[in-house]
Amino acid sequence: EHLCLPMAGWTGRHGGEIRHLPPVAHALAYFAEHHSDPYFMTDLLNLINEIFEAVSPGVSEAPARSDPMRPWRLLILKRAMIATRTLQPALMQPAFDNLVEYLPEDAGRFFEDGMEQLHSSDYPEPVRDLMARYYHAFGSTRVLH
Repeated sequence: EHLCLPMAGWTGRHGGEIRHLPPVAHALAYFAEHHSDPYFMTDLLNLINEIFEAVSPGVSEAPARSDPMRPWRLLILKRAMIATRTLQPALMQPAFDNLVEYLPEDAGRFFEDGMEQLHSSDYPEPVRDLMARYYHAFGSTRVLH
């Protein structure tokens, strides 16, 4: 399963299309959960970006919104999480924009969780600022004054 990430990246680099996403999403989840080094995360994000671009429209447009474990959803969420761990706002912003675009129903919770994580860890100020901007724009907790 771990080999499917480099193979999926190779497929994308050579103009191929990824039609079977589950093993890719599972391997990505594994690496995202077992590593935290910003340099590793940057390399992993670059690979994910190649994979993201190679995913078949049939997979990315699948209507299975009711399944929280659908591979496309996991790919988008893990990509945003890994982008955050790169500690580079320039890499975070495109992943956050895609999260809002493709998974608007999950974006608010992601940014709420991100704000909680930032408070409990030592993240650079530019990372905190970007997360706060997205949290205020898309967080699911709304208050009417």
